Amino acid sequence: MSRLIILQRFFALAVFLFTGCCALPLQGAAPPERGAAEGESLNIIRITLQECLEIAQRASPGLLAERCKVLISKNNRREAEAAFLPGIEARLTHSNTYGSYLEVEGSWLLFGGMERVYNQMSGRCGEQVQEAMLDYARRSVRISVLEAAANVLLARRMADNALSAIEALEAQVEQCSRELEAGKVARSSLMELQAELGEERMAHIESLGNLRNCNIRLMEAIGMERKSSSVALREEIYLEDLELEGLLQEYPLPSYEHLCQSVDSDPEIVACRAESLRQEYSLKAAYGALLPKISAGYLYSRGASNSPIMERRWEIKAAIPIFNGRSASLARRNAALNLEISRRELQQKELALQSRLEEAWNNAITAEAKVEAAKERLRAAEEALRCATLRFNAGSANGMEYIVSRSSARRARLEYDTNLCKLLLNRMLLQCYCK
Repeated sequence: MSRLIILQRFFALAVFLFTGCCALPLQGAAPPERGAAEGESLNIIRITLQECLEIAQRASPGLLAERCKVLISKNNRREAEAAFLPGIEARLTHSNTYGSYLEVEGSWLLFGGMERVYNQMSGRCGEQVQEAMLDYARRSVRISVLEAAANVLLARRMADNALSAIEALEAQVEQCSRELEAGKVARSSLMELQAELGEERMAHIESLGNLRNCNIRLMEAIGMERKSSSVALREEIYLEDLELEGLLQEYPLPSYEHLCQSVDSDPEIVACRAESLRQEYSLKAAYGALLPKISAGYLYSRGASNSPIMERRWEIKAAIPIFNGRSASLARRNAALNLEISRRELQQKELALQSRLEEAWNNAITAEAKVEAAKERLRAAEEALRCATLRFNAGSANGMEYIVSRSSARRARLEYDTNLCKLLLNRMLLQCYCK
């Protein structure tokens, strides 16, 4: 019986030591990141705004597609230039009369009714169109990244403000609980503070979700791919050394004269002008197809052992188009219509760009005025909150007055931050258009 007791105690001691050693590493485990779900870990990517812009210029799918289009336009221009070179063709023929024979023919188009020249000019204009569209895509990517970054900073500030409000309310709830135990305040004051604390916690949860969505949109604007294939590992971007006020200083409001001058050099306008010129050359090429063509060639024919064919000759040909089923006239009409469409699109783009820039300028001026007004309102609301807090702590104000002052300060802070972000976005837009 004693051996059985000794074995039971030994087994219990072994189980205790084993469970203690297994649980030891978990005691020092770090808590999950703020905003991470249970069973999920965050991979925080610390990055600057300039690095975001550089990565977007390298990895944006839209920019990569536009670069491919530029290469295609270069190849089309080279194809049009290749029409000026002579061509060589080899043919192997077999017939019942002459047997098998080989022909080698070289031809060179001396004059093609200026069609080749206009096609070459049209190819060069097409290359200019794609290069301008590449610049337009670069600017669009830059605007998307800057807009997403500003929204991330605004969402981060809203989350931090909500967290600060929670910490302040928790201190007030704790103080009100002590005063309730001492019989200095009514229980309704504590309930009101606890309800306000619950609302602030809900606002904090919502702001964290908004921050996560803004990070997702920023990663999409950058074109950054996930480094990890693990579903449990979520990646988020943290912009370093940036604040809304500091970023606002980096993007001053350009002058209105500079804004008006930027219309002529806008990539979208440059692309439309090059497209209109390309359609003009296409129309001239369609007219050139009706002119006679002169070509020179050399033909060498040699038959097999049982074939009597043996020929060498030089040729100069002149071809005049007489009737081709109205295809040339229809091609000219379509080319003229395409030219008219391109000119009207250029006019529409210029009007739309001028309106867009004037609207952005007006929005920036309005946002500056609203920021100043919101700053004054925020200063007054924070002072009112400070006075209400002192009166509440002194017992001369109830919890409802304190909650009303805090809600007013929160709305004033939200309005100031929102208008500040709108001002920043309008300045970023204008700066991007003026470059």
